[in-house]
Amino acid sequence: GPSIGSMPIVDPDRAVDLLFQYLPEAPFWPQLPQRDFHEHMDVQYSESLPGLTIDETKKKVSFNTTGDLTGALEKFFDRYLAKDYGFFRITEQYAAGFYAFLRTLKKGGPLAKARYLKGHITGPLTLGTSFKDETGKDIIHNEMIFDALVTGLAMKALWQIQELNGHVEAVRARVEQSEIRQTQALRELLLERSRLGADPEPL
Repeated sequence: GPSIGSMPIVDPDRAVDLLFQYLPEAPFWPQLPQRDFHEHMDVQYSESLPGLTIDETKKKVSFNTTGDLTGALEKFFDRYLAKDYGFFRITEQYAAGFYAFLRTLKKGGPLAKARYLKGHITGPLTLGTSFKDETGKDIIHNEMIFDALVTGLAMKALWQIQELNGHVEAVRARVEQSEIRQTQALRELLLERSRLGADPEPL
């Protein structure tokens, strides 16, 4: 089944090495909540959201909707319409594991057994009920902010795809070559059995 993204490690490079060692066919980038509170599953995807406030001392994220957010919301949705994936990126402070994952992928070697590369985001309902406004009310009840939250999550997923895409092509090409070789080997085996007069038994 699919793996969860969180690991109880603070060193991102070590975490990625372990993933390629134990999950070589479907590695994913690790979330490291013990490293920094910015990597908690709610905070990690909060960058760029309009009205967001972060209390670094209390390690708490919330929304302040008392001010005029018109300008911030306009910029946010303009960047969405422009497909500006970079605006919605997750920075290294919030996802050190993602950047360690990219560095490892660029080396090429760990991809020898990979068939899939896995990215991930937190679901909108989880975030919508985790984040509160200044009154303590779940942000899911604020239609405009929740719309921005859902949009932001979708764009962060697309940003990950864009960043991983070049490596995915390398994986796809290798897997296709492997499948071609397996098909050729199977064909040769069936032909050999046919020449020997043997029934093509199920493999």
